[in-house]
Amino acid sequence: MKHKGEIVDIAVRRSGYSLTKVAQRLRISRGTLYKRFTERDLSDEFILQVGKAINYDFSIDFPELEDDKRVMESLKKRKVNSEVIISTRSLIKLEKKYKKLLDAYHKLVTFLIKIGEENNLQELKDELAEFLKDEDFENEKEELNVKGS
Repeated sequence: MKHKGEIVDIAVRRSGYSLTKVAQRLRISRGTLYKRFTERDLSDEFILQVGKAINYDFSIDFPELEDDKRVMESLKKRKVNSEVIISTRSLIKLEKKYKKLLDAYHKLVTFLIKIGEENNLQELKDELAEFLKDEDFENEKEELNVKGS
């Protein structure tokens, strides 16, 4: 599977723009552009900048960019200052990390409940029910079908 840098590299080369021209539009050197293509995890901001420079919508390759792109365009249209834009980008990244963590948490709790039920581990089921109760996760407890003692 190709990493982000490789995907961006391919799009730039297929765009018809010379690497020199793209680097100029990004206000970086060709060498820096080549180096960025080797990075596995390019920032969303850089990918969006390259897309703008070559008139390419990278949300086709990276669907998660669609939300970032809409938010950034909206802020720029309203002429919001750059500090707010930077803060917004940070919040978007943080939200993505939070969603991944929350999803992992749900998978873990579901797995533990399943193990407890399959192996009739009443102590594990009781501890999970108590944990969810203590953490005020009553809705999640119902969703996960935790059976109380």
